[in-house]
Amino acid sequence: MTQNLAQLRDALRTSHDRLVAVMGFPASPAADAAAYPEEWNVSDVLSHLGSGAEIFGLILTRLLAGEDAPTQDDFVAIWDKWNAKSPDEQVRDGLNADEDFVDLVDGIDSALDKVPAFGSVWPLTEFLGMRLQEHIVHTWDVEVASNRYATIPAEHLAFLLEQLPGIAPRSGREVKEAQKIVVRVVDPEAYLLVELGLVTAIESLENATNADLTMSAEAFVRLVFGRLAAIRPSDVAPDDERTASYLKSVFVGY
Repeated sequence: MTQNLAQLRDALRTSHDRLVAVMGFPASPAADAAAYPEEWNVSDVLSHLGSGAEIFGLILTRLLAGEDAPTQDDFVAIWDKWNAKSPDEQVRDGLNADEDFVDLVDGIDSALDKVPAFGSVWPLTEFLGMRLQEHIVHTWDVEVASNRYATIPAEHLAFLLEQLPGIAPRSGREVKEAQKIVVRVVDPEAYLLVELGLVTAIESLENATNADLTMSAEAFVRLVFGRLAAIRPSDVAPDDERTASYLKSVFVGY
C-alpha cells in the first residue's frame, strides 16, 4: 500500500496530532522523563524531532525557492542550535517546528517530484516517507515514557511494514550463522522473510502459507526498530516466544 502524497500529508498530520496529544496536559511526561531508548529523555526526542523538522523543511523550502540544497554545515548549525536549548525549550520548540513542517507539506503539490537530499535524489513521497517513519516511531518513544503499554497506532502499521526492508540492515546486527526465518504478522496480515547473516534483510513473501513465527504486526514493527522492550502475551503465541526473543536480540536498533 505505497502511499501517495495526499495520504502522506494526512499521515504526517495524524502523527503530529498524536505527538501533541501525548505531550498534552494533564498527563504529559516530564521533559526529563526517560524515553526510549533509555539514554534519551523526552526533551532529547523532541529536540531530535524538532531539528529534523527544521532540516527537512529547509531542504524543501530551498528547493521550492530554486536555491541550492543545504549542506552538512547547515545541518550542523541546526543541531548545535537545538542542543543549546533548555529541555523545556526543546519540548516547546520541537512541537512548534513539527507543526510548521506539517503546514509546509500541506502546501506542496505533486509537481515537486524530485528532492535532492542526504546524498541522493528522492521522489517526494519517499522523502516524506522518511520523515513519517521516524516521526511515528519517535512519538512512541515519548508516549512510552508515561504509558509502558503504549502501542503504535493501527493506521500506521501497513506503512511501517513497507519500511522494514530499508530498516533491517541498519537495525539488525551481524550473526555468524546464516539463517532464514519466515514471519507471519497479523493485523494487518503479511508474510515476511527475515534473512540473517553478514547483513540482515527483510523481504515480502507473496504466496507463503507456513511460518516459523507468528506475531502481531505492531509488535514485529517495534521488534525490527529495536523497540520491543518486553514480549507481551498479546504479541506472540507461547510456542513462538523463543524465536521472537532470538530476533529481538538481533534487531538492536540504531
